[in-house]
Amino acid sequence: MKKLLILLVSCFIALNAYSQNNRAKLGLFGLTYKNINLKYERVLAPNATVQVNLGFRPSSRLRAFESFQIEGTESIDIDVQHNTFTFIPEFRYYLNKKDNAKGVYVGANFDYMRLGLLGNHESEFSYNGDITLNYIGGGLNFGTQWILDNGFTIDWHILGLGYGSSRVRFGFESDDPAISFSQILDDANERLEGIPGLEDLIDAVFDDTSLSAVTPPFGLPRFRTGISLGYAF
Repeated sequence: MKKLLILLVSCFIALNAYSQNNRAKLGLFGLTYKNINLKYERVLAPNATVQVNLGFRPSSRLRAFESFQIEGTESIDIDVQHNTFTFIPEFRYYLNKKDNAKGVYVGANFDYMRLGLLGNHESEFSYNGDITLNYIGGGLNFGTQWILDNGFTIDWHILGLGYGSSRVRFGFESDDPAISFSQILDDANERLEGIPGLEDLIDAVFDDTSLSAVTPPFGLPRFRTGISLGYAF
């Protein structure tokens, strides 16, 4: 019985090492910005795979704006928190049909990204704001992947170019009576006048203590590159 179990385990390990149809990977470049990029790639055919990339950055402090000022108020320090989320499914075609989906590849992907900024300040009055960018698009990719004898993988995403539609939503609220939210909206629209496609904020709602608005959709190019390390199993 013991010999049979050892034989079965040995066969499983050998078969698993041969197939290597699953790859779990971690992106390295994003770690320098506290972004975590997790990737899973599944082999569909000797030269075709699908990959899902989930990226996120937990909310963390970005910086303090020491001279932030709204007309009619004093300068205040604002603590800013930054967070991100990305979802990128991708289809890959490997040019070398003899190997099990490794070597040089080209790919096409869908791309969703959300970037968020949250700011607040508490003193005599409270000031709270948030800005969120949502991006939906697609792109083409080019890279190469090595699978070592021990199963470890190196995926060099040489170049990815994409284009998509974005919108920016923002909101601000404060109990400071010196703030005029209608004036803030007018100033924001004035600053956007010189940017094609962003001439005016839409869906703007404001009262004595808050303001919320969203920009019209606008095109945004996207550039991607990076290296991932992982394991094939």
